[in-house]
Amino acid sequence: MVLNGVLAGDAPNVRLSTNGFTATFASAGVANGIGVTVSGLTLTGAGATNYTLTQPAGLTANIMRKGVTITSGITANNKVYDGTKTATISSNNVVLNGVVAGDAPNVRLSTNGYAANFASTNIGTGIAVTVTGLTLTGAGATNYTLTQPVGLTANITAVGVVMITSGINANNKVLRRDNNATISSNNVILYGVRAGDAATVRLSTNGYTATFTSAGAANGIGVTISGLTLTGAGATNYTLTNRRVSRPISRTRV
Repeated sequence: MVLNGVLAGDAPNVRLSTNGFTATFASAGVANGIGVTVSGLTLTGAGATNYTLTQPAGLTANIMRKGVTITSGITANNKVYDGTKTATISSNNVVLNGVVAGDAPNVRLSTNGYAANFASTNIGTGIAVTVTGLTLTGAGATNYTLTQPVGLTANITAVGVVMITSGINANNKVLRRDNNATISSNNVILYGVRAGDAATVRLSTNGYTATFTSAGAANGIGVTISGLTLTGAGATNYTLTNRRVSRPISRTRV
């Protein structure tokens, strides 16, 4: 700092004091090269009373955007497995941290055009969700920079798959006075499996059980099946619903 006008002999005894000064921007909004007016600067030291200080002129500075974070009100939504990472969010009573109190009515969160993605496509709980494209809107929004929310998680749940009629048949049997049944499977079609997963989701009949609803000889007796499962790399993303089929029991006794 250089004081112009102080005599050389007084230089050690005249210093600038910034105690009690005030400085004011010409405008409050974000911009570069805004004029700054200063008052209250004084001189101090043994020789200060011999001089009068002119306040500096021509000062400029920038007002930069203030960072804003989302404290609460944004949640990621659970979804049923669809083979993609696409996610959605919900917003309710969003709280913005960092907005100056006087601007609060004029700075709001906008979810128009946002994108959200799960960290993985497969089913699971507490999967991380990344959000981009959230913005601020309102008369005061240009004075702030929004940090996208972090730490969001949601669940991807399995798809329910119904095994259609084609490919599963209950076998006839000779009367044995028991309810045990067997099934045959051939070219089974699984309804509800995404086309992209069809090659990695198959029906497994290992460990199944099948039961006639009655043990007497008759035609078209209902057969209940349990224990059918899905196998293959994509099987964990689906839940199989077992079926009930009907087949006759022969009247021949054994």
